[in-house]
Amino acid sequence: MRFYRFKAKPLLFKSSVEDPEKFRGDEYVEKLKELRTLKVAPGKKVIIIGAGISGLSAGLELKNLGYNVQILEAQDDHIGGRLRTWREGPLHAELGAMRIPKSHTLTRFYIKEQNLKLRPFVQDNENTFAHIRGKKFTRSNKDIEASKKLFKLSDEEKAQNLTQLSERVLKAIIDTFTPEEQADIFSVQPVTDKIKHLDRSNLFDAFKKAGLTDEASEYVLTHFGLETYLPTSLAEHIREEMDETWVPDGFAELEKGTDSLATAVYSKLKKETTISARVFKIEQDEHSAHVYYRDKNDKEFKITGDWVICTAPLGLVSKMDVGGALSPQKIRAIRRVNYDSSTKIVVKTRNRFWELKDGIYGGGTIYDGPAGHTWYPSDNSVNPDPKISNAPSFLLASYTWGQLARRVDALPEEALKAFVLKELRKVHPYVQDEDITELKRWSWTTHPWASGAFAFFNPGEHQFLYKELKTPDGKVLLAGEHCSLTHSWIQGSLESTIDACTHIIKNS
Repeated sequence: MRFYRFKAKPLLFKSSVEDPEKFRGDEYVEKLKELRTLKVAPGKKVIIIGAGISGLSAGLELKNLGYNVQILEAQDDHIGGRLRTWREGPLHAELGAMRIPKSHTLTRFYIKEQNLKLRPFVQDNENTFAHIRGKKFTRSNKDIEASKKLFKLSDEEKAQNLTQLSERVLKAIIDTFTPEEQADIFSVQPVTDKIKHLDRSNLFDAFKKAGLTDEASEYVLTHFGLETYLPTSLAEHIREEMDETWVPDGFAELEKGTDSLATAVYSKLKKETTISARVFKIEQDEHSAHVYYRDKNDKEFKITGDWVICTAPLGLVSKMDVGGALSPQKIRAIRRVNYDSSTKIVVKTRNRFWELKDGIYGGGTIYDGPAGHTWYPSDNSVNPDPKISNAPSFLLASYTWGQLARRVDALPEEALKAFVLKELRKVHPYVQDEDITELKRWSWTTHPWASGAFAFFNPGEHQFLYKELKTPDGKVLLAGEHCSLTHSWIQGSLESTIDACTHIIKNS
């Protein structure tokens, strides 16, 4: 859900893998195929809390294997969790997940199974802009190099381009990994000294250790949109590099909107899904697990199953009474694991002024100011149609994370349009008030059924907290992207589904 990262060389994750086009996610495609062949104990009931993509996919897999499944969803107006698409007539814009990396082969496999189509998502576009230290540059290599003049760099730093400077930070670390360390950074609990140290370090430490001056660090960080992530675990960023998440030409989007994936899966689970079911308590005994919920009229219900998979975001789980179901250690992990903030401001425009006047067809503009990023729709990037350019459109005017998002959240509603116009005019100075006809702000931090956008570990959380999230407590399991090491992505949710379902089948 972020901009893009440093480009590290491809790495192999299994000694038996010889194809450099293989990704780590391929292992989960094989795990999914294996899951579907497992022998199931008849008559077992699984209660699934949450109808996001993790809960829905778990429900579908278990139903198809013969389990009695009941999904409880708190919201009465939305299915899909953080797959949320704003629709208005023929237009749609993503308020949550919006792109799928090439390396996320499990996600693409699942999308293909639902007979949904992908189209290219433009991640890199030289015609987009960077607004840094009050100056506007295009994202071309020439202008990126020219922007160095704004920074007081050492002679050595002046001689290196953006890629060379960035590779001193993460790639230099990855290149020293042994095969054991390559595997260990993706383990449930790291055991090697190097990975433990990297997990306890943050991104700021990596820039300092690489020997970059503060000016060079800012030059790199602003061009990659990473300043707000300096306090987060260094291991998180290394994993995304090793997974080749941010290969610029490798992204796709769902043609009919990201929520079409949730809709497709839900269409097979309507009878098994109870909406407006707001879980407030989970218990278990030696033989069963019990879930208590209230409906929208505040009437209380209790249901019992052989297993419970709780896929709700950790912020919501922390508000439930789970002392009768989860260990104190797991409850501590639920409280402590870091959830990042994320806020989007989507505007409806009279036409695609960025296409008509700047020739921008997809890609993102980056700011070192409060707007974070502007993302332009990619749907007209192949064989551009002037009719589409002249028609109304949605534009992701501001996309922020971390403390930038929390600052945008603090803006009063009546100030949002002025804020958006001010930021857009930094790179599109001709934009007029009447060019924006509608506006929607979506904060995942303040949303009552999210309480945060996605898990993103702070230092030490991998080695000290992650195992607690992953380890089942008797009949109760957690799932969701926070129970993977592919944080903030659909891929992580699906990975956790496979792990949870496999455990249930093998232990029923």
